Amino acid sequence: FYVDGTLTEIKAKEKGASTLVSCKISLLIATYPEKSMFAFLQGSASVSASQSAQDVELAHQDCVSAVIEDMIARKAVAALQAKAGE
Repeated sequence: FYVDGTLTEIKAKEKGASTLVSCKISLLIATYPEKSMFAFLQGSASVSASQSAQDVELAHQDCVSAVIEDMIARKAVAALQAKAGE
């Protein structure tokens, strides 16, 4: 299978004494080598951090990791199983 992921949005918004980091990711799954697309998945998450630059950077990483882990575990595996069952 061919899998392609794209970070479509990442932003940080200060909220009081903290920062809310949010991100969105799109994932495409296709057959290989034909690259016949059969799954188009989207996911998003938000992570809270302090306002320090280091914490905000770590929150960016945590946000992206959380979305990818969730999309693989909940959506991509189901799409692959459905395709394999055809």
